Amino acid sequence: MAMIKPILNTIFIIFLYPQVGILVAETNEWSNDGVGITSTVNVIDFHEGHLDTLYAGSAHGLYRSDNGGRNWQLRGGSLVDRGVLSLAINPEKPKIVYAGTRSGLWVSEDAGTNWNSVGDFFTGVLSLSTSMNSRVFAGTFGQGVFRSIDGGVTWENVSSNFSSEIVFVVEVNPFNSDIVFAGTSNGMYKSLDAGLNWTSAKEFTGLSVRSISMGTGAGSGMIVASTFGKGVFVSNDNGDNWQNQNKGLTDLNVRVVAIDSEIPGLLYAGTSSEGFFRSKDSGRTWSSINNGLPNLSVRTISLIPGNDRRVLVGTAGLAVSSIDFVPEPRIRFGDSELDFGTMKLSEKGYATLKIFNDGTDELIISEISTMDSGNFSVISDEFVIPTGSSQDIQIDFHPIYMGEILENIEIKSNDRDMPVFNLTVRGVGQDELLTLTPSQVQFDDVVLGSYVDTFVVLSNRGNISSKLRNAYFENDSFRLMSDIPDLLLSDSEVKLQLRFIPSEAKGISSRFVVLGEDDSRVEASVDGIGSASELTLSTTSLDFSTVDLVSDSLGVVVISNSGNLPLKVNELFVEGDGFTVASEESFIVNPAEEYQVFIRFSPKISGEYIGQLLIKSDARINTEVRVPLRGIGSALALKAQKGFHVGQGISMMMNADLNSDGSIDIALADSASGSIRILFNDGNGNFSTEQKLPSNISLYGDWESPASIAVAQVYGDEFDLIVADPMARSLSVLKNDGTGNFNSDRNDIYIGYTVSDVL
Repeated sequence: MAMIKPILNTIFIIFLYPQVGILVAETNEWSNDGVGITSTVNVIDFHEGHLDTLYAGSAHGLYRSDNGGRNWQLRGGSLVDRGVLSLAINPEKPKIVYAGTRSGLWVSEDAGTNWNSVGDFFTGVLSLSTSMNSRVFAGTFGQGVFRSIDGGVTWENVSSNFSSEIVFVVEVNPFNSDIVFAGTSNGMYKSLDAGLNWTSAKEFTGLSVRSISMGTGAGSGMIVASTFGKGVFVSNDNGDNWQNQNKGLTDLNVRVVAIDSEIPGLLYAGTSSEGFFRSKDSGRTWSSINNGLPNLSVRTISLIPGNDRRVLVGTAGLAVSSIDFVPEPRIRFGDSELDFGTMKLSEKGYATLKIFNDGTDELIISEISTMDSGNFSVISDEFVIPTGSSQDIQIDFHPIYMGEILENIEIKSNDRDMPVFNLTVRGVGQDELLTLTPSQVQFDDVVLGSYVDTFVVLSNRGNISSKLRNAYFENDSFRLMSDIPDLLLSDSEVKLQLRFIPSEAKGISSRFVVLGEDDSRVEASVDGIGSASELTLSTTSLDFSTVDLVSDSLGVVVISNSGNLPLKVNELFVEGDGFTVASEESFIVNPAEEYQVFIRFSPKISGEYIGQLLIKSDARINTEVRVPLRGIGSALALKAQKGFHVGQGISMMMNADLNSDGSIDIALADSASGSIRILFNDGNGNFSTEQKLPSNISLYGDWESPASIAVAQVYGDEFDLIVADPMARSLSVLKNDGTGNFNSDRNDIYIGYTVSDVL
């Protein structure tokens, strides 16, 4: 069956030939194959059974070649200068040729030598198509589609719903002559009843459809259409649905398309200004082949099958160009994308990629490389796929991170049109991802004996469920108060209650660990402070030993706080006669500090004294402590003692531990000499060391008449001296440096009255 293409846009090509080599632009060049043609060629056609006889419709008439297109002669005087726009050959009678011109339709019954005008066509016939049952269809300029059912003798208009449109192309389905397509200046129409009724294809609404090609042989089932402005459309379901496929096309004004009937997926396209293009993957990608082509405005494409295989194109200007096919490989993949589905990070899967060689020369796969991510891998050296064969390649998927993974595998070969192919591979890495929020848990200070609760959130941020096995703390001061679920679903969470029950008064640290069944784990650091005040004493009892009557003695009990909270002493009191507290009765001791409690023993009568110091506090354990007190009151002994020379006018004596060595020292006021004398006890009742104030290193002078003295903690924890001078009407405060030295600091306070005593 022969087919005629419109002058301004397309020509369908029917070619039957075995193992045709594919054109390679870098290797093959176009050459002039139109010797004898002197005008622009609009259309070329031939009969499948007569490959030596070719017809070319040109701007100046009809040319015929009897040697396969090598030489051409102008035929049919009736068509000279008429401008042949379309051609068709009767499939049953090869000598009957139909020619559409700018002013009507002509028929020749002697292979183009003589012509007769047929039908009442008063406009240009842009396209023609024939079938085996004597049907002929004609697409016209502004008058729709005409049909003849008697081989072109009589005609009727069968395009009632687009009768005024320009029909650039009309094409009969080669397998079912009732199916007819018409491409117009405003869309595409399809008829299922030989042109009686038509429906429009929604994808082409408003588009100028210039060419329609229907596949036969290896191209069966495919229909390709070209448009002026939107490029190429491809259908694989008999024209019910279309996809626009233009990747690589630099000119979307496509006049003509053709389908190779021997090699699957091989398409050709001729454009208005960018020349000739070829697709080896059913139109998904296109590459230009214009080396040697004298004019890039392609009007028609035709393939000459047989031993002398050539592609012929007609272009604007005085040219019919041809190009020879040479053997070359053609790579094709069983899959353009591999989806591995889901895979755990610890597992490995694989898929098989099948590579075909649809070409006419051996295909060399020189390299297959994956990305550096490590998610996919392939082991393959260079290998060769013979013509018509295929090779399986195993690609492994071992995800290293979670979630959707989309990468490319680069495949290099000696296919010149597709030297590098990027195979899309995808998969989903699956894993459970346990998290604890917060990852650092800080409890407030908690008093021993009490507890504090807080919460953490255990989440599974993975994309698969997590089976949980156990949860624990590494320190018994922390407890988990919630149940751990057996299964934690993907992208879900559970709230866990944690408790801190400190067992010690210090900072306590631990880790909270959650274990999964597959040895997965997540942990959080946990810190808390156990708080308490701890009371400790410097002595468990206080013995004043023997104290003379009419004198007294000071003892010290040191209270320390070994805890980490302030210790509040609420009450101090003494039970038993002869003992009194010489300190504040309530106070606070900060952590790591101490407080001196002074107890005075003042016996009134001779004999043994027994008492106790009661200390009440908020300590964690020792909230109430008793310190036994003991002392002996002794009357003046009549036994002669060695005396001490202490001056001539001693007016008062005072005893106290002045040098902080634990022994009672003696301070004397000498009013006659205007001085103070201090006798230091060596711990055995010997007072061999004496200090006179003022001394030769003192920073102050004599008193007028010191009559009374007392001790008190004026400046700090040590006993300072207070001296009353009635003559000077003043008080003097002498600062103790801690060793019983009072030489450096004396503070006089003028009273203005006679001071007789100070306590």
